[in-house]
Amino acid sequence: MRIPMLALVLLAGCAGDVADVDPEAEADPLSAESETTKEPSEDLTLVLCGADMVLDLVGSPLAEAEGRLPDDARMITPGALVTQDYLPKRMNVFVDEKNRISQITCG
Repeated sequence: MRIPMLALVLLAGCAGDVADVDPEAEADPLSAESETTKEPSEDLTLVLCGADMVLDLVGSPLAEAEGRLPDDARMITPGALVTQDYLPKRMNVFVDEKNRISQITCG
């Protein structure tokens, strides 16, 4: 009976005060940092395909993006059929009805 009681006492001493934990401090440091710096490369999902380097093209006509987008970028127009396979290094360029870039993602 002494050994289980001793084990409980020792384990109780290891437990910290839960009230001292700041939930904001344990948030993802990248997401907190990206809110303040607004650097394109902070979103790691956009770095994989290089989309972070061309986000300034969103809202521009597709013709202005010529030469800045990779040759293998997938152009997605309204109503286009798109495969659902996820390739993190593939850049997806969404174009609206007016032939303007509306979104750039990886996948």
